[in-house]
Amino acid sequence: VTSRLGGEVTRTGIEPDEEASIRAFVQEAVASSCDLVLTTGGTGFAPRDRTPEAVARLLDRRAENLMELARLRCKEITPFTYLSRGVSGTIGATLVVTLPGSPRGACETLEAMIDLIPHAIDALRSEEDHA
Repeated sequence: VTSRLGGEVTRTGIEPDEEASIRAFVQEAVASSCDLVLTTGGTGFAPRDRTPEAVARLLDRRAENLMELARLRCKEITPFTYLSRGVSGTIGATLVVTLPGSPRGACETLEAMIDLIPHAIDALRSEEDHA
């Protein structure tokens, strides 16, 4: 992923399934000027799955169409894609995407939107209109 996006991983971590911990981790990543923050896990229907709620409270702007694109593309692989409640959006100039917890689901979801991520990051960095 990093080679396709032309970036580097600057931070990784494992957080408990608690909204405050998830929010703190995302806020720290944004504060360190990351262009992209990816979370994995906590997007399902289990009572402890609270990542979408934690991240949604932080978003300045939602980018729901990224997740809809992923669901549309991934539905051909598995209908379980519709059980992900993942969210995406921006916090300042950082794009944030919540991915499913299974390695396969996370990879498939990211693959479904990966071609759009560089343009989104460029737009967030720019002061120009990208219409």
